[in-house]
Amino acid sequence: MVRASLVTLAFLAASLVSIPGLHAQGQANGQATGQAQPGIVVVLDMVRVFKAHPGHQAAMKKIEARAEEMRKDFQAQQIALQDKAKQAGAEYQGAQLDAIEITLRQEEVALQTKARQAQTELMKSEAEAFYKTHSEVMTIVQELCVQYNVGLVLGYDSEPIDPSRPESVIRGVQRSVVYHSNDLTDHVLHRIPGAIRTADAGAAGTQPAGTTRN
Repeated sequence: MVRASLVTLAFLAASLVSIPGLHAQGQANGQATGQAQPGIVVVLDMVRVFKAHPGHQAAMKKIEARAEEMRKDFQAQQIALQDKAKQAGAEYQGAQLDAIEITLRQEEVALQTKARQAQTELMKSEAEAFYKTHSEVMTIVQELCVQYNVGLVLGYDSEPIDPSRPESVIRGVQRSVVYHSNDLTDHVLHRIPGAIRTADAGAAGTQPAGTTRN
């Protein structure tokens, strides 16, 4: 349920992000200099951004806590139904027992329906949290792309390959981006208050290699 976050993050990491308005910006620059100024290509690790985003992580923890609370509640109700069934089997028989079993089955179906509804609500909450963070990040990315004349941002997975884990090796060798020299990730994280980053990118006016400020 909440673990599906990894699937969502993997999709975001593999996605291609195009920045609206950059083509027009490039045309404006070209008119000013008399020559077209093509934007550079950079990479962005969306998985790392989501993991380092304090607001997103706080939202995920609330959803996970709610999911665990619901799991315990439904488990307790299921055990209670099982206890009722055992008690009814020991105390009643015949038509009376049949009537009780029908009632218990109806309660079980109702509980299952309630559990599915709860799962749907959790998935909706998770999707809303991801969308909110993604929208915030895309705004930052667009600002950086205009600032540094970036024309294309590629999704990138910066997690090191673990040779002891076959799935890690397979993911690593299948990466779309084989090599890069321009990583926008720390620049994005620098603009997110409280975000965990590996380098203080942008703090001292640093910028992606090969870029120029607009």
